[in-house]
Amino acid sequence: SQVSFANPLSSTHKFLQACSACFLRKAPGTYAFVHKPDLVHKCKQDVLLCKRKGDLQSEWAKVRPLPQMPSFNGPFVLCKDMMRTGNSSQCKFGENCTFAYNQLEIDVWTMERTGKLDRNLLFETTATKLDPVNRITCLLQEYQGVFCKDDQTICSEARHPFDANRCLAFEAKGLGVSKVRLFNFLCRLDLCAQSSHLHSQREDGCNYAHSVIELRIWMVQHHTGISQDDIVKVSTKYYNKHEPTLNRDEGSGGARYGLSVNLKMEFACAQCWQAGLKSFPDRALKYCCGRARHPWTKDRSVLLVTSLERKKPVQIRPLPHAKHVPNHYEICIQVLKNKKCNYPGNCTFAHSPEEREMWMYMKNNDYNMDQMYDMWLSQSAHSRQ
Repeated sequence: SQVSFANPLSSTHKFLQACSACFLRKAPGTYAFVHKPDLVHKCKQDVLLCKRKGDLQSEWAKVRPLPQMPSFNGPFVLCKDMMRTGNSSQCKFGENCTFAYNQLEIDVWTMERTGKLDRNLLFETTATKLDPVNRITCLLQEYQGVFCKDDQTICSEARHPFDANRCLAFEAKGLGVSKVRLFNFLCRLDLCAQSSHLHSQREDGCNYAHSVIELRIWMVQHHTGISQDDIVKVSTKYYNKHEPTLNRDEGSGGARYGLSVNLKMEFACAQCWQAGLKSFPDRALKYCCGRARHPWTKDRSVLLVTSLERKKPVQIRPLPHAKHVPNHYEICIQVLKNKKCNYPGNCTFAHSPEEREMWMYMKNNDYNMDQMYDMWLSQSAHSRQ
């Protein structure tokens, strides 16, 4: 029988692919765009456009990717800043805002979150939709993660027989690890209503998906018949070829998150840094290379990270101690508004995008600042004297 790839919005919405070259802002800072379909260029087709059918006055609207919020199960709502001003620059989160910028985003996001719509399949041929390798690869690219098994860096239990206990796990960048249960004919291709805030009381006995990624995988398996073992093989091949920033630990079958290719990590002298200077240790690791020649020790150094966007080093504080570790670290509101935090104690909110990403990296890999220093040292020239 022919597999159905129904688009639940096909009767009410039209979709189109575009890119930043042919879908331009009408003016800087505004969220009004103009589409140039006749522009001669090689379209990247990485922007999804949408408009309602039958509305002759409507223009194509941009639909941003579905926000990754694993603990949120409520209805999507419009961004108040966007509604008030119509200007995306007035929203402090910009393109990363998890509130919708238009009603079309709400329509599409709602269907995507429940697994009823896959934007990657809107413009694909049936043959491509039935290609399991293509489908799994799209998920890896979308979620920036890897399917893995037998990972000692994830499993907190003592060593135990693997085959009798194995399961499929998806490790997504910045979102932790999600279990993907076995798909069978009893599974319902819909999200469990309890999973986001109560956890399903039936656990493995529940036939509904407990996460968006589990639902997406079940749909791929339903359409293509790919097994969990083959999913891991596809993921491993893709990971080895395209993800050099996901670094495997030697001697383990798992993977740890690597830093973004946009970030450069280094440790510098804390005393020099306080004076507005940046200096590194000498080859003997006894003194810094600054004019003051401060004694070099691990506890007298600071972690600096430089991003390609800002090209200016930013100091990273140690991972904050908290009784309940958050799933995500957020940027301090005072820093966003005033570019300075006036909190008298140790602020547990990140003071820069770089610090937020580093904290997520440290949390996901269970690293403290000493371990970050040791890792940097092992990768630097000082380990090859």
